[in-house]
This record gives sequence, C-alpha cells and structure tokens, in this order.
Amino acid sequence: MVNQAQTADGCLVLFGTAGRPCPGDNKGAPELSAGLRIFEGSLGEWSRIEALDSLELAGAGHGSVRAGKRITRVPETAADQGRYRGAIKECRRVQERAASRGWRLVFLLEFPFSFSYSAQTRRHLDRIARDLEGLELAAAFFNAEWYSSRVIDALKMRQIAFCMMDTPACPAMPPRIDVVTARSVYIKLYGRNMKAWESGCLGSLFNYDYSTAELASWLPRIEALSGQAEEVRVVFANTRHGRAEENANRMAALWHARQNNHV
Repeated sequence: MVNQAQTADGCLVLFGTAGRPCPGDNKGAPELSAGLRIFEGSLGEWSRIEALDSLELAGAGHGSVRAGKRITRVPETAADQGRYRGAIKECRRVQERAASRGWRLVFLLEFPFSFSYSAQTRRHLDRIARDLEGLELAAAFFNAEWYSSRVIDALKMRQIAFCMMDTPACPAMPPRIDVVTARSVYIKLYGRNMKAWESGCLGSLFNYDYSTAELASWLPRIEALSGQAEEVRVVFANTRHGRAEENANRMAALWHARQNNHV
C-alpha cells in the first residue's frame, strides 16, 4: 500500500506520523510503506538520516525541537532574545540542508494554550513570519482565542497553513474548523484521550487508537479540502504502541477505497 495519492484535481494527499526519527525504530510498530514521515529532534540527529520521503519539524508540541520551542515563546529577557535569534538561524540551517538533499521541509509551529491572543503575541507571530520568510510554515493554536477571521486573513496573507487538529471534544479545546490559508493543508490528529488531556498526563496524552468510524469521518473533509489546495498532509501524533503508523495506514486504505469508488 502506498500512503500517498493524487486526486483527480491534481492535489497530493499524504498520510504519515509524527514523533520518531525514521521508520522501524519503534519496535513492534507497523511501518509506513511510503508517504509522509516526520522527524522531531535536533539538527545533528536528523542530518544523519538518509531514507525519508519527506521531512518536517514540529514546533513545540513535544518539546523535542529546540528551535521550535524557542520560537513559539515570546522572548522577554536579553537571554530570551539571544535564544530566539539562535533558533531562527537553526531553522534556516535546517532548511538549507533539506534543500540540498531535495527534501521538502515544513515547519509546524505549535503554540500552547498559554500563548493567548493579545497585542504582544500578535506582534510576536508577525515577527516569526518575517524572520522565517521563504520557509514553508504551518501554525497550530491550542488556545481558541486565535480562531478568528482576523487571524485567518493574516495567515492567508502570509501563506501560513492553519493546522486543523483532531483532539477530544471538550470546552477547553479549540473548535473544529476547516479552512485553507496556504497552498498546503496541514491536519494533525493528536488522539481523543479525554482523561489524559484534562489531567495533563503527558505519558497518556498520545495513547489513543482511532476507530475505523472516527478515521472515516475525516474522509469527506479531506476530500473537500483537497479541492482547494495543492497538497494535504494528514499527520498522526498518537504515537504510543505504534498506533500512529497503524492508524495512518488504515486511513490511507480507507482514502484509496473511497477514491476508487468515485471512479
């Protein structure tokens, strides 16, 4: 099975996972046969990896990418400013290395709930966009205050993909909306472990196995989004016990079956 497909409109749809450096290092986990493989780690670690279909760096969700974590926090002290500038340089170095290998790199900036909507944080987001101009960016906001037409319009102007997230349906989580703000669509499925999200238990946060019905519910949404974009990236972050790989493979199979039924 190949975990990527092109729609009749020419949009490329890819399914993959986040959170581990390369296929096969998670013992017992099924491997993705192709498609989107994501790496989270330091520059020195990923630069040694040769066999990736695609490469992405997630910003701050797991805290594993130092550059992303520093960028998504507003610098307040002189030391913070220095770390921010260093992180920007690191991102550009990563981009240069990826380009030299022919890899397409997307930086997913994951802004935590504490990154609330204010004049200061709006200015900081604008600074990030200017400092990383020319790089392909996606932004995930865990605070619902960012879900507004003003923010959506600003992301469209900057060609930053608004990351659509799948999380537990509870008042504390952002609303579920489908919107295209760049040439690529970015969807990240974090799992729906309600108790873990409410308790903040990081050990169980990504311990979730999507049912076939839950996966299938995304298919019409992906299909509608694919008609407005050049590429759709569907990323599974429920990495415990190899479930991300299994779920990505299963959703890819459901997607291919749906597309074949349309022919």
